[in-house]
Amino acid sequence: MSNRIIDLTRVNQIGCTPTKIEYSQTRKTTRTKKKETVIEETKIVCYVDPKRKLSAESLKRTMEYHGDQYRQFISSQKSQVDHKVQSSMIKEFLDSINDNERYMLITWTFPKKFGHKYEEVLNDVFAIRSRIIKLLYPAFRPKLNNRPSDCPKMFFFIERHRDGQFHIHLLMETIEPKLLAICHARNSFALRWHVITSKIQKRKSSQKMIITQKMIDRWDDYRHHPYVNKTFDQIKNNYDDWKVARFICDYISHYQEDEHWGLNRISNSPENNHSKVIESKAEVRSKCSYLNKDRYFIDKDDDFLRHMVPEYSDF
Repeated sequence: MSNRIIDLTRVNQIGCTPTKIEYSQTRKTTRTKKKETVIEETKIVCYVDPKRKLSAESLKRTMEYHGDQYRQFISSQKSQVDHKVQSSMIKEFLDSINDNERYMLITWTFPKKFGHKYEEVLNDVFAIRSRIIKLLYPAFRPKLNNRPSDCPKMFFFIERHRDGQFHIHLLMETIEPKLLAICHARNSFALRWHVITSKIQKRKSSQKMIITQKMIDRWDDYRHHPYVNKTFDQIKNNYDDWKVARFICDYISHYQEDEHWGLNRISNSPENNHSKVIESKAEVRSKCSYLNKDRYFIDKDDDFLRHMVPEYSDF
C-alpha cells in the first residue's frame, strides 16, 4: 500500500495554507525465494507370501470369473433378454427334435490361434457336416444343409468361451444299425474305424473314461449309468452309440500325414466330456435350454442369435 506525504514547506503569507500538496508513493518489493522441490528416488521392496500366491489354474479361474461378471454387467446395461424370441426359437428347436430318438452331443474346440472369428468357425461347421455325410455316404455331394433322406439329423451351435474363443456343439441323432452295417462293409470306413478306435485304446485310462466326473457333476443321473468307471476299449460292440459318438468326435479332429480325414483347425481333449449320448427326453430338453442361454437373446449384443446355425442344421 502507498504512503501519502504532504509537503508543507511551501505556504503563503496569509494563513499558512498549503498551496500545493504533493504525493509520493513508495513500493515495497517482496521477493520470495523459490524453494526447489527435490524428488528423491526410493525403492519399494515387495515380499510375496508363497502361501497366499495363487496357482496358475486358480488365477485363470479368478480372471474368468471376474471377466464373466464384467460381461454380464455390460450386457445388462445394453438391453434385457428378449424372452419372446428365446421361447420361439426353443419351441422351433424342440419341434425339430424327435423325442423317440437318442442323440449324440459332440463338442469340438480350437487351438489357441484358431476359433476367434465367427465367420471362420461358420465355415468349419459346414466342413464338419460335409465330412460326416461323406463318411456315411461317400457318393453324396453335400451342399448347404442338404442331406440324404435317411441321414441322421444334425443341429449345430456355436458358443463363445469366456476368453472370446468359440467352440462348436453338434447335437446329432444316433446312427441306425442298418446304416452302420453298410458303412462297416466298406473298406474305406473299416480303415478309418480301425485307426481311430486304436488311437483311443492307446490312451491312458483317465482319458478313456466313458462317463467322466464332469458329466456326473452336471447331470446327476449319470451317477447310476451302467458305463460308470468303464473305458471305451471295454465296449466290444461296434454299434454302441457311446463308441460311435467318440469315434465321430476323434475322426473330425484327426488330421495326419496321408490321413486328412478331419480338420487340422479342430482339437478336443479326451479328458473332457466332448462326446456323449443323450438317452432321455428330460435330458434332451435340459440340453436345449443349455444350448439356448439367455446371453444369446440380448438384442443389442454381438452374439444375438448367432449361436444357432440354421443354414447348416436340420431344423
